[in-house]
Amino acid sequence: MVGQAGNPVNHPITPYVIGGAFVRQYFRILHEQPDQVQQFYQDSSILGRPDSNGTMVYVTTKSGINEKIVSMDFRNCTTEIESADAQLSNKDGVLIVVTGSLTSDEGVFRRFTQSFFLAPQKGGGYFILTDIFRFVLERKPAAEINQVATQENEISQNGRPASETCSALPEPIPADSSVISDHATAESNVAERQVSDPSANGTAIESALDTWVML
Repeated sequence: MVGQAGNPVNHPITPYVIGGAFVRQYFRILHEQPDQVQQFYQDSSILGRPDSNGTMVYVTTKSGINEKIVSMDFRNCTTEIESADAQLSNKDGVLIVVTGSLTSDEGVFRRFTQSFFLAPQKGGGYFILTDIFRFVLERKPAAEINQVATQENEISQNGRPASETCSALPEPIPADSSVISDHATAESNVAERQVSDPSANGTAIESALDTWVML
């Protein structure tokens, strides 16, 4: 059954729908207008990003968050969103966990995870209360590590340095050098909906669909 224009079928807005719409909007604006991403936040928001040593650094207030985001060049890499999971949380907020990957123009590939807590605000819509990002270090399975260790031991006993056969795990890209582009895509099965652009007052994640389609 299809909702007719002018007589829309009412459906509850699920956390999954909110999460999918938010992820699309956030990553698009992050690339196209990084100086406007601050409008998703408020002064009470907290943003966490790892420094070059992997230590998490937190900033707050819209101006502090804007300074941090703008200082990160989001134009020389592409991002692919692999999953965007959402669930209802405290006081009708929405918890969103995103996993994806970043690829630089030089071909450096890194996986990441990012978590958002969207808090409801007076007058409708949501704002980002907390946002934390972390690169995911890819480790070899234990069985593979043991096999490599055995091979290294055998080679070493034959007179060849074990270091010639061992490759170090890649180091994480410092957060300040990571960038994201408009190649970001949400999961294909996330329900389509639109979200208003961030407003000057920091409000901004609202439904704008006039009609819904129900199978």
